[in-house]
Amino acid sequence: MLVSYHPSLTEAGSLRNPNVVPTSGGQIPSAYAETGVLPWNDQDLVEEYLTQHPGAVAAIITEPILCNSGCILPQPGFLQSLRQLADRFDVLLIFDEVITGFRVALGGAEALYGITPDLAVFGKAVAGGFPLSVIAGKDTLIREVDRGRVVHAGTFNGNPIVLAAALATLQVLQENDGASLKSAEAYGHEIIQTLTRLAAQLSLPLQVLGHGTVFRPIFGAPNPVRHYRDFAQADLKASQGLTVALFNHGIYCVPDGRWYVSGVHGPFERDAILSRLPEVLQAVGQSQQ
Repeated sequence: MLVSYHPSLTEAGSLRNPNVVPTSGGQIPSAYAETGVLPWNDQDLVEEYLTQHPGAVAAIITEPILCNSGCILPQPGFLQSLRQLADRFDVLLIFDEVITGFRVALGGAEALYGITPDLAVFGKAVAGGFPLSVIAGKDTLIREVDRGRVVHAGTFNGNPIVLAAALATLQVLQENDGASLKSAEAYGHEIIQTLTRLAAQLSLPLQVLGHGTVFRPIFGAPNPVRHYRDFAQADLKASQGLTVALFNHGIYCVPDGRWYVSGVHGPFERDAILSRLPEVLQAVGQSQQ
């Protein structure tokens, strides 16, 4: 069910009536025909959709922070409204915490924002780099696997080496009341503030979206960025130019421009990055003249 992942603004359709856009070759209409796409940070449209499709919606699925599309944060009350609407219309609320889980807080974004979904999926950080994904949720739902009504099969399910890595990772993250993640978040916020300040000094149209441990600088987008359509208006060429300039100064980001700050980043990495950012932003500014 991979639909409407980074479509063009023309393909995406209007904000009130988004199109369901196939993402990959080989997808057939029946694979996504019963999926509805709604804009992020607009609880009114979610409520309207649920009202118009009574009894036809199984679940609301979302990243709690839109990390795959610019690291857009939920506006105050948005996630709470999704929880309330899911309860009101008797549908499941599912969080995709593959990026946010064990990155933005020990309990993921659901702990950060105080929202408990019915189901959540985790990956990446949960086993410290070892290949593990996790499904978590309410006992009444997870027990459907025990009862045999839902199949959960896989060659590496419960792999002991990977589970040992996950246990060790989570124990390290919990040490000293989560000091590792708190340190990473603090370093990340300092980088965000420095990028923002330097861009303002150089009159660069840059804003940094996201959280201290996962964020993304973008150029030329509306301010504030509320949903995918705002993000899609960003100057992709300028954003890629920043990523290249960072790389040329010894700072490697995810190729799409995302920054991940982790618990192993300490004062050495912090000082190295902050000392190089002025040169990086100056290089970007000169390239845009």
